[in-house]
This record gives sequence, structure tokens and C-alpha cells, in this order.
Amino acid sequence: MSTVHVGSHTHTTTYVATNLLRSLRQLISAAGLDPTKFMSNWSMWEDGVAHWLSQRGLDALVLEIYDPTDTVDDRRGRFDFTLDYSYGGDGDLWIDPDIISFTVKKSGSYPSQCRYRLVAMTSSFATDPPSGNWTSVSLRSTAGFTKHNAGTSVAGGSTAASLSYYRKAS
Repeated sequence: MSTVHVGSHTHTTTYVATNLLRSLRQLISAAGLDPTKFMSNWSMWEDGVAHWLSQRGLDALVLEIYDPTDTVDDRRGRFDFTLDYSYGGDGDLWIDPDIISFTVKKSGSYPSQCRYRLVAMTSSFATDPPSGNWTSVSLRSTAGFTKHNAGTSVAGGSTAASLSYYRKAS
């Protein structure tokens, strides 16, 4: 009898990392923003996200949308992909193809002058990836915004990412 060991953790990590980033690219485009900046750093983000997922050290990917022309309050919106490493899935790899368009419709549109910033929120035990230029930053305040949960966007094995968005409170 022979035994075969499949690198399922590595495969799952790669799947979740790649599809999180694809979802971000789709989200950026659907929100009317230019994905060029994000795409030019794709390999750095892919390596970083896969590295942190393999450590279970990635807490969330946060997409902040801001208006650089507003000197009083530049905040316009925010999207969070929050990681759960105890997802009760059955081992399948899947992505919800409709969650991005649903979320963008619910969050509203953004003026053409808006820009974005992608931030990886990591656990205290997470180490920096071997490639890329990673620095610590502070997130913009969410005071005056309301958080809305859209649901699970991508899952693989015991790892899943749920998507939420912030909209200015009425």
C-alpha cells in the first residue's frame, strides 16, 4: 500500500489569495475606480496575501476609498474582506460571483476623483512576506459610517473571507 500526501493547505491558500485579489480588482472596477495602481502591484499583493494566509496571520484586507480633493473629510467608503480560519466548510473551493456587484449596488457610487488604498490588517504574530515593501499604516476612522455585512465571498477548506462595506450614516 502506498500513501499520497497532497499539499492541500498550499493549494487552498493559493486559491483563497488569488480569488480575494480578483474580488478586489472586480470591486475596484465596479465602484468606478481605476484598477491600474492595484494591478501594477499584483504580484506583491499575491505573495503577501498568500504568505499571511499560510500563517493564518491575515485578519482582513481593507479597501479605503477617499477623495483627495476634500481637505475637510476625505473619507468616502470602505470595503473589508475579513478572514475566518475556522470556517465550517466541507473542503470545497468556491467564490460567490454575485457578491461584488450586489455590494457595490448597496454601497453606492463614488465620484470620479476618488482614489483608494488597500491595507492588509495582520495579526501580531504575522511576519512580513519575503518580497514587497510593507509598512505600518493607520486606517481612516469609520466614525459616522455604518457597517453592512454582505456575506461570505470566497472560501477554501477552513478559510473563508466575508465582505462588508461602510456607508455614511444618514
